Amino acid sequence: AFSESLLTPLLLHDQRNNGDLLPTARAIVDYPTSRSAAAQVLHLSRTALYSRISTIERLLSMDLNNGKEFFALSLAVRAYFGE
Repeated sequence: AFSESLLTPLLLHDQRNNGDLLPTARAIVDYPTSRSAAAQVLHLSRTALYSRISTIERLLSMDLNNGKEFFALSLAVRAYFGE
């Protein structure tokens, strides 16, 4: 329930816009110290990745540079994917 409630804005956005915000969230959770690695996994430029991160932050009303907020996103993403 926690993961779905936190991730609902991303899920709805992806559904409405044929988007890739949830996979982007997963990549930044999987590579928390390397935006370059996350961009590479997603086959994006870093500029495009930063644009998606900004959208994620706006939709979730989070600052992913804040450790507690990033940790909450990480827990939600991992729970959603059953990790």
